[in-house]
Amino acid sequence: MKKDKSVTLAIALALLIVSLFVSSTLVKTSQETRRGAAEGDTTELSLISSVQTPAKIGDEREFEIWMHSMTKKIDFVQATICYNSSIVDIDTASTEAIHEDVNPKFIANMNYFVDAGGNSGIVKADIVKEIGTTECLVIVLKSELNNNLGEIKSGKMLIGKVKFKAVGAGTNIFNLRLEKKYSYGSGPDGLFLFQTATAMGMTVQEADKKYKHATTASATSCSNGKWICTESNDGTGVSKEACEAEAGCKYSRDCDRTTGKYKCTFDNAGTFSTETLCLDNTDQKCYISYSHGSLDGDCDKSTGDWKCIKDIFGGKTEAQCKADIGCDTENKFSRGSCNKTTGKFACVQDNVNGTYTSQSACETDVTKCFITYSHTGSTCDKTTGDWQCLKDATGTMTETQCKVDTGCDTENKFSKGVCNKTTGKFACVQDNVNGTYTSQSACEDDTGCDVEANTGFILKFKIAYPGIGTSSIDKCITDLNKVDIKVMAMVDSGTTKVAIFKDVVVTKTTETAKRETADISVYKGQVVFPVDFAYSDKLTVYITGRRHLSVKYGRDKQASRYKGIFGYLGGLKTNASDTPEFDFSQYPLVAGDLEIDDAINVLDFSKMKGEMGSTEEKYYVSDLNGDCRVNSVDSAYFFASLKDKEGQLE
Repeated sequence: MKKDKSVTLAIALALLIVSLFVSSTLVKTSQETRRGAAEGDTTELSLISSVQTPAKIGDEREFEIWMHSMTKKIDFVQATICYNSSIVDIDTASTEAIHEDVNPKFIANMNYFVDAGGNSGIVKADIVKEIGTTECLVIVLKSELNNNLGEIKSGKMLIGKVKFKAVGAGTNIFNLRLEKKYSYGSGPDGLFLFQTATAMGMTVQEADKKYKHATTASATSCSNGKWICTESNDGTGVSKEACEAEAGCKYSRDCDRTTGKYKCTFDNAGTFSTETLCLDNTDQKCYISYSHGSLDGDCDKSTGDWKCIKDIFGGKTEAQCKADIGCDTENKFSRGSCNKTTGKFACVQDNVNGTYTSQSACETDVTKCFITYSHTGSTCDKTTGDWQCLKDATGTMTETQCKVDTGCDTENKFSKGVCNKTTGKFACVQDNVNGTYTSQSACEDDTGCDVEANTGFILKFKIAYPGIGTSSIDKCITDLNKVDIKVMAMVDSGTTKVAIFKDVVVTKTTETAKRETADISVYKGQVVFPVDFAYSDKLTVYITGRRHLSVKYGRDKQASRYKGIFGYLGGLKTNASDTPEFDFSQYPLVAGDLEIDDAINVLDFSKMKGEMGSTEEKYYVSDLNGDCRVNSVDSAYFFASLKDKEGQLE
């Protein structure tokens, strides 16, 4: 074959370099052979490889060509190896000729073909195109003619090596052609043919595809946090799964405190697969940052909100900044209609015309707006004398007023105690088990208790308690039936005489004293001075209640604080029917001395605070208006008394 024909037959597929080289030694059998043919000698041509696993397209496999002749001396060999060029091929483009007629490069084991002078024989290899995809590699090895050859050897000889490259999927069966025109040998014993051939096949599988992605991450090179990978054209790269999973195609984000939005960029350390997820601010953790000043002008007193400005170092949302502590509202409220279901007024913020400084103060005024009750169709509880009342939006009474409304009388009984010689009345207590009197008055006025004869002067008086009126409940004001009295008289010598009376009984009457908000009940009482008491018309009286400060009285119908050194309560008689009755009800006692220490201070306030909001109908020391509740009405009386703070016993 001509050299140019071999070159033009080079296959366009990725052909493996065939590297045919000559081994440095010839494998020799241990047996010396002789010239001439021998009976029964077998010659064989073999093509074998140490690798039997399937190849993938692009892989190379090296095969060895062996010749086996035990007796024949050989100085010429021609071997033909045919193969399917669509599956395997030889890369002729990368070979080098070592002889003018050699193509592709073939380096054979030339130990056999070396003469005494060390000159090698001739090596020739051509690729022959046959039918279809079948091609054949024809190898020729011979010694140079007319040379004095050394000892001619025989036996099993490695005559060359061939590398085939996998170029297509399939199974290639190598064919060692034994016909005379394809493969034969010759030597001193003449020409001979190879009798047998042994050749391995070569299975080729598709090569693993390689993929690459763009060098820069972008919306067009990434999708859902993965690279968009394309098949590699140069055979380099990684698997598609590994290519898609490489870092750099996910978003990282930073919060822009000036806009309240995230800024998203591709990053090797990114965690968000899409820009939408990266920009998502549902949890509002990225916000515009605000701060406020600390001066009065920075606070909006009408709303109680700070005036805030954008500040990337502020660290607060606008709402958090506005609501930060330190800026208090001066809101005012106007009162609307009364909701008799809740007992509260409907109030709205009205900083222009409002008169209430808090919504709670606006909503609550139990004397004017309360849950209304009625006892229409209800039953009377004879054991307590109370109606069983129901909420009724059309009613007009509080629950307490409804219970004590007229028409439901108790069947209580009373037991008689000791006789009070001063009043001529028995001390009586309610006793529904052993009592024999059906009313307290019948018990107290029973015969057998007479006023002891006394020639001392008698002081009769009227007093009133702030907040205690006709709507007050008797069982919650029982301690108001007694007062302590101190009288002081200035005698002609300029000295003073003092008499003190403890637990003086006062009785609630049907009389009332006019006040600005509501009329209050009048209580009456009297004391009899000791016979030896040096009475004069310059008389001053000090009265102390069970929850009230001492009040100084110096004139009849006194309506304000008495500031004189001594009083002018004269004209007392020793006869109760003739002695004057002084009216002190126009200047009521001062409420709020809950600790009974003749002072109003933090101790009393603490006690009221502890009972504030109580709803169970019972006696409370902080209940200053006698409605069996402790609420804002009682606290109003308490705070009104703070101007006095201490009793008037000077």
